[in-house]
Amino acid sequence: MRVLNEKIISFLILLLIFCVGCNNNDESIGLSGTYNYSGYNADDVLIISGTLDLNVSDSTHVTGTWQLNQVNDENNVGPQTGTGNLEGGFNNDVLMLDLNPGWADNNVFLIGKFEAGNFNGAWEYSGFAGAINQGYFTTEKK
Repeated sequence: MRVLNEKIISFLILLLIFCVGCNNNDESIGLSGTYNYSGYNADDVLIISGTLDLNVSDSTHVTGTWQLNQVNDENNVGPQTGTGNLEGGFNNDVLMLDLNPGWADNNVFLIGKFEAGNFNGAWEYSGFAGAINQGYFTTEKK
């Protein structure tokens, strides 16, 4: 009987260790998916539309792709038209994405929060001299 109890206890300990290792309390992983993206200038005019595909593996690693199109003649929208890869991560509950990872200049950054399943915030086109243009964006998860 003692051997059986030791086996059961050993099994329960292994099961507990396995479950703790598999339990991911990071709610951000559920945020992965495709989002319809709308980017606006400072005058509330829609200038960019398309999609973001986010892969949120944990709170520090977000990767994905984007496919965005300019919808009017706004100047200085930066390299946020066409397609590309993105990278970023969370700082507390704020997600920061770089639409041009690996570039030292000529970047577009998205900085925002997830609220009700959507990612919304501000975009900024910047270069070595600083901000060139900026606005805000909204998304809706497909």
